[in-house]
Amino acid sequence: MKLLNGLAGILNYLPFKSLRSKEGPIISTNESKLDTSSDSSSSSITTEKIKELIEDLHNPYEPTPSDAQRELIQIGKEAVPALVETMKDNDINVSYRAALSLRTIGREAVPALVANLKNDAPDIIAKTVLILGEMGFEAKDAIPALDNLKTQSEYVWIREAAAIALQKIEKS
Repeated sequence: MKLLNGLAGILNYLPFKSLRSKEGPIISTNESKLDTSSDSSSSSITTEKIKELIEDLHNPYEPTPSDAQRELIQIGKEAVPALVETMKDNDINVSYRAALSLRTIGREAVPALVANLKNDAPDIIAKTVLILGEMGFEAKDAIPALDNLKTQSEYVWIREAAAIALQKIEKS
C-alpha cells in the first residue's frame, strides 16, 4: 500500500507542479475552446498544431512546455489521441504533462484512457489508472474496466491502484 501511495503522490512532485495551486489546477478547462469546426483545412491545421504542441512538450525550457500543455487542453477532444500516445514517452516529464492534460480535459478523454488500460506496459496502465482516479466522477464510464483490472491484473499494485481509483470515482 505504501508503494501505491508513492505512485499516487508522483503527480504532486513532478516538474509540472507549477501548474497546480493549493486550490487545484491553475489550468482551467473553462477557457474558450479553439474553433476546429467544419472544413477539412481547419482540421488539418489542428492536426498540425497538435503535432507541433506535442513536440513543444519535449522542450526542457519553460514556459514552452506549459504553454503547449495549456493549448492542448484548450483544443480538448481532438488532442486526446496524441496525448494518450505521449503518455508512453520515455521522458517522465513529457509523459506526466500529457497525463495531467488528459486529466484536465476530463470526460472527453475517458474512452481513450479506458482503451489505454489494455496496454502491455504495466507502468502505462498504472499511470492511466491514477489519472482516471484523479478525474473522479468524470471517469464513471471507466468503472467496468477498472473493476476488471481490480480482479484480473497480474500485478498486485495495479489491482490496488484500480481499487483506489474506483473508490475515488464512486465517492465523487
